[in-house]
Parts: sequence; structure tokens; C-alpha cells
Amino acid sequence: MRGKAVLLGDNIGGDMIISSEHLANQDGSVTKYLFESVRPDFSAVYRPGDLIVAGKNFGCGSSREQVFHALKEAQVSCVIAKSINRQFYRNGINMGILPLVCDAEIRDGDLLDVDVEKGALVVNGTKEYPLSPFPDQLREVIRDGGLLNHYRKCHSLS
Repeated sequence: MRGKAVLLGDNIGGDMIISSEHLANQDGSVTKYLFESVRPDFSAVYRPGDLIVAGKNFGCGSSREQVFHALKEAQVSCVIAKSINRQFYRNGINMGILPLVCDAEIRDGDLLDVDVEKGALVVNGTKEYPLSPFPDQLREVIRDGGLLNHYRKCHSLS
């Protein structure tokens, strides 16, 4: 994965990712409301393929399924943070959004290269940081793009 870093802070909870008031949005799109309470310019700066980078305790609080649907709608492929709430971590893997734990020095707009197999994050082509490894039992789920895809593959469903 390669993308531009879009920075957020610490303690980003589910209601900060997408406020529950926008989940019943009539026009169907919630992407424009992502992170509006913590980064009002998010919808203006984020582009599909960019990588969300946060501080400590990302995904704390509510981990409603709609949060992940909103992130998927925005084509978020992963979240890189210094620490990630356990429930968000597992739900992210299940939904095909990689929760990457890494204590790296990253600035807004930095170019990031992520190599999950190698377990490395490279910032601006120069500085390499280790990623926390995924447990063995989750690697195949990740390779398959989430729990539903993994289930379909294992049970030969279309």
C-alpha cells in the first residue's frame, strides 16, 4: 500500500469517525461527514488511497458497524495509529480495513509505503518503522480482504 498521510489526533472514537446523526443521511453518502468534529477539513484533503494516521487509542468508545461502512464507502484501506482499541482492531480486520499499529513519526502529507508481509512502514522513502505483527490466525482473514470474504473462500460460496 502506498498513500499520503492524513493526520488525526489521540482518542478518536466511533462517534468522532462518523457522528450518529449522519448515519441516517437521506442522500446515502456519509463520506463528507467523516472526522468532521476532529478534522473539519478531512473531506477536502482526503482522497481514496490516502492513509489515515492517528495517535493513541484510535477507535475507542463505540465501534458500530456503520462506522466501518462509512470508512469503506470512503475507500479507507487502513488506519495507522500508535495504539488501536481492541474492538476496533478486530472489527477493522473483519471488515477489510487494516488496523496497523506503529509508533512512527509521521507528518500530514508524508508519503507512506506499507508492507504488511514484511511488517514495515516507510515514510517518504527514507525512514523505516516496524509494524506490530498480526496474529497468525488473522493473517489469512486479512489476505482474503475480511471475515466475510474469508468465510466465502473457506466454504466455497460465491
